[in-house]
Amino acid sequence: AAIKGKSNISNYLREVIESAEKEVIICTSAEDVASKIKLFKQTTDNLKKSNIKITLVLSGDERLIKKIEDTLQLKIKKINIDAKLFIVDRKEIMFYVFKDGKQDDVAIWLNSELFAQAFATLFERALGEK
Repeated sequence: AAIKGKSNISNYLREVIESAEKEVIICTSAEDVASKIKLFKQTTDNLKKSNIKITLVLSGDERLIKKIEDTLQLKIKKINIDAKLFIVDRKEIMFYVFKDGKQDDVAIWLNSELFAQAFATLFERALGEK
């Protein structure tokens, strides 16, 4: 499903992440996380309390990433890819198509275990984890 508009995407994403049972993979920019640090702190704290594995991968300034790592008390991996995607339980994936500010944000949400698992595996290999 295509989701259009920043608030629609945020609301839908919150629902998807809150429904996580095992794992959440987040890839975005450090600047994006920093601009929503209270929301990310609340979300990661809730996930940790539920014993859900969190993989946070950020692009951007290393000092900002370190500051976010300290605030969220979470190990962050740095990546040099300008992408914004979320994978939940290797079953659902949401990725942004447009996020440049020149037009409405547009994200694609897929509830496809096959696609989400394949994408998560490729992502881990890109990070050198498998």
